[in-house]
Amino acid sequence: MAIYETFLQHAIASLSPRGKAAIVVPTGFVSASNGIPLKIRKHLVDNNWLRGVIHMPSNIFATTGTSVSIIFIDKTKSDDKVMLMDASNLGTKVSLEDGQRTVLSNDEKTKITSFFKGRIQEPEFSVLVEKKQVEDNGYSVQAGQYVEINLNELGYNVDERIKELRKEISILLSSEIEKSLELINLIGDK
Repeated sequence: MAIYETFLQHAIASLSPRGKAAIVVPTGFVSASNGIPLKIRKHLVDNNWLRGVIHMPSNIFATTGTSVSIIFIDKTKSDDKVMLMDASNLGTKVSLEDGQRTVLSNDEKTKITSFFKGRIQEPEFSVLVEKKQVEDNGYSVQAGQYVEINLNELGYNVDERIKELRKEISILLSSEIEKSLELINLIGDK
């Protein structure tokens, strides 16, 4: 068993009846479809103790490239909703002597904390999910499985645009081939 699983179980068992905790776990924990991670998530969801999960950017810690998530446990939670946030696309990569690290700006930190605390939903970033949805989805708490995706209308028919581009490319190629042949003929005449 991975050490984080043991630590997580210890933390949950050590919480008082009104206890709260925030624990960093490898992101794979939130979507593992079997084994101890699934049992831990099931326990947290079934007891209505899972307040939420934030997926952090990779390389958020200087000493490891492991992608991590923060799970929030709250034994006093009264509603049946779980806040899921995908902050993995935030941050700026900076080079350090011992590798690369992702650094969050103050605005990004504020967004993460205010959206989480306020339970604010934003497409492609955060979503408030019903406990029943999590149960029905095999207890996966990976934000990407629940967040709304923004769809942008292209304003044109893709198939028609591909035909137009092929025609333009064909015309350009024909023109370039003709220029090359003319150049070859000029060189040959000399």
